[in-house]
Amino acid sequence: MASRLDPATYAAHGGVFPLVLRRGGALLGAVGVSGLPQREDHAFVVEQLRAFLAA
Repeated sequence: MASRLDPATYAAHGGVFPLVLRRGGALLGAVGVSGLPQREDHAFVVEQLRAFLAA
């Protein structure tokens, strides 16, 4: 899907993790973070979700 946003102003980057129901696959929302390089943003979100689910 092509974006209508100007690529000179906006860029698609990682750092967001989708929240999807295990049964049915419905998208509930997303958790996002920004400020680190995109892979580190994504890894941070995954690490925090794992810690939350383990608690």
